[in-house]
Amino acid sequence: MDASRIAVVVMKKKIRTSVIVEDNGISLSFLRLILEEVFEDIVIHVATTLEEAFRVVDVIEPDLALIDLNLPDGSGVALLHHLSSTRPDCLSVVTTSHASDDYLFPALGAGADGYLLKNQSREHLVKSIAGIGRGDVALTPAIAQKMLEHFCQKDSGDNQSIEIQNILSKREIQVLTMIGKGCSAKKVADKMNISYHTVSSHIKKIYEKLGISSRSEASRIALKFGLTD
Repeated sequence: MDASRIAVVVMKKKIRTSVIVEDNGISLSFLRLILEEVFEDIVIHVATTLEEAFRVVDVIEPDLALIDLNLPDGSGVALLHHLSSTRPDCLSVVTTSHASDDYLFPALGAGADGYLLKNQSREHLVKSIAGIGRGDVALTPAIAQKMLEHFCQKDSGDNQSIEIQNILSKREIQVLTMIGKGCSAKKVADKMNISYHTVSSHIKKIYEKLGISSRSEASRIALKFGLTD
């Protein structure tokens, strides 16, 4: 399969086990109800502190983690880093009330696979979380627009805009770098010693985060940001 078509490929993932990391009881119950509605027979674990979350994810190895960023004993960004390095197959989605750049881009750079605002309508949350199982990137529309605007500013030469490292995770940057050097998805998988499916998933996330849809666009961006030097 040509890598330029990855963005429209549905990468389905069976969601069997999840963890909700949330210290607000109302939000926790709300998210639990949504997961139960969307995923049949899902097993849901909860953690209300960062310390508890580390213990839970290492034991249950979740398919999906919904992570609040403001926890009583630290930032959910630390958990995102941990899951990215130890549980790369877990889909890590931020669920928060914070839409500012100070929260958004550190979370994305730490490996978040999605970013949802809890104050959006229940209908939109259900739709976004349901899309996770189909391989969609879970992004509140306002967040997706913010990412695109920042990236376009950088692409037009605005020195005040964010760096690509704040949009993509380290693993996604590695994949983008290899694409920029002309590697096929299969070659990327071989070089990184990961499955073709995992590479395809990374490429899909890269395309959606950067608002692009082809290999040529990815290569141009990799060149512009000096990833192929």
